[in-house]
Amino acid sequence: MAQAKGGMQARNIEAKCAAISKTVRIVDEGLKAGLDLRAGGELAQHLNDLYGYIVMRLTQANLRTVSDTATANVKKATTAASRKR
Repeated sequence: MAQAKGGMQARNIEAKCAAISKTVRIVDEGLKAGLDLRAGGELAQHLNDLYGYIVMRLTQANLRTVSDTATANVKKATTAASRKR
């Protein structure tokens, strides 16, 4: 997550997206996949729900930034095109 924050501060969307994607894989494929829902009982179920929520929020953050960047680029291009007229 520190790498994602650094990417955001440097306005390096590619680095930020890669760091968030790596974090999602760690949570989903590592922490969540390692839970034993039968043996872990209620605690394991709560952790499973928490990890699912974390993955969802990270994915939303990743998509929102990409979308915001695309929108900003379209606005810049539109403004530049209208100035040339």
